[in-house]
Amino acid sequence: MRSWPTAARWTATTKNKPDVLPTVTHANAGGTSALHLPRERLRDVPVFAASANLRPRAAISQDDSRRTRHPRGMTNAAAVMTQRRFSASYCERATLTDGTSVELRPIRPADAPLLQAGLRQLSERTRYLRFHAPRGEFSPDELRLLTDVDGETHFALAAFTLQSQRLVAVGRFIRSSAAEAAAELALVVGDALQGKGLGRLLLSRLREAALEREVTRFTGTVLDENRPMRALLRKLGGHVGLASRGVCDIELALA
Repeated sequence: MRSWPTAARWTATTKNKPDVLPTVTHANAGGTSALHLPRERLRDVPVFAASANLRPRAAISQDDSRRTRHPRGMTNAAAVMTQRRFSASYCERATLTDGTSVELRPIRPADAPLLQAGLRQLSERTRYLRFHAPRGEFSPDELRLLTDVDGETHFALAAFTLQSQRLVAVGRFIRSSAAEAAAELALVVGDALQGKGLGRLLLSRLREAALEREVTRFTGTVLDENRPMRALLRKLGGHVGLASRGVCDIELALA
C-alpha cells in the first residue's frame, strides 16, 4: 500500500526517536516550525531518472489556470501562485541523519554555476544512473533550460549545504502544459549525501508542489539495474513496467 508521509504523521511516528532522524525546519512566509522525518528502511537512491531528454515547455497562460475571481488587476495564474507554499519564496532547512545541514529552495538562473559544479562532483556511476549514459558537462543552453524555469510547467527544487553553499541535490518535474495532470520526474543526490534522508525529503516536497499545481501522477523511466529505486517506487505504490533494453517505464500516483 502506498505510504506518503505527511507532516502530522512524521511528528507522530518520530516523537521518541529524535537522535536518529533528520530534522526539518520550514522558513516560509507563514513562520517557522520544525518536524522530524522518519528514517526509511530503504537507503536513499542516487537517482530517480525520468527521460534524459526532458525539456521545459510553454509557460503558464491565464487560460490554463483555475477559473476563480481574484482582486482587480491580478490574473488567475498570479493569484493562484501567491497562495502556494511552494512558490519562489519557499525555503526549508533540514539536518540530515549525519548532521549535515542543508537548505531546500526553488532553483534560480543564478544557480547555473553551482549546478555545473554539482555535476562534476557526481561519480561516473551516479551520472550513468541519472542520464542512462556517460555524461559530460552541461552546455550553456542546457544550464539555462535547467535553471531558468517557470515554476508551473517546469518546477525544480535544489538542496544546498549551509556551510559551503554547494548544490548537493536537485529534483524536478516537467509537463507539457499547465493543464496536464502528468509530469515527468527526475531526482539526483550527490554521492556523499546518499542514504541520509535527502532523496526521500526531496521526493516528498516535489509531490506536494505537484499537487499544488494539480499534477496527479509522476511518470518517467528508470534503469532496470537500479534496484533500490525500483523497490522504493513499488513501496510507494508506483507501477514499474517490464524492462525494454534495460529501461523500465514508471508511473507513480500522488494522491
